Amino acid sequence: MSPLEEERRPEPVSAAAVPLLGLGLVLGFLGGYMLGWWGAVVVALVLIAALSAVLGGRSRAAAGAAAIGVVIGYVAIMLVAAFRGLLW
Repeated sequence: MSPLEEERRPEPVSAAAVPLLGLGLVLGFLGGYMLGWWGAVVVALVLIAALSAVLGGRSRAAAGAAAIGVVIGYVAIMLVAAFRGLLW
């Protein structure tokens, strides 16, 4: 084995990644549903918190899951609202 292949070991996924993904989906969905365009503030706060967690040395997988979940939840509900004609 070459030295490069030895260094490539899969990083274990945090146990908090899946629950935070689900929580992010719910938070993004509710933020978009209840707050509409102001839900983007919720999304921004979660993204800032996730970036802060990663820079602080916490689990990158868990922070990424929370950020991805909230963005997907928010975008999904805003697309539903756009297709139903509720945004404008």
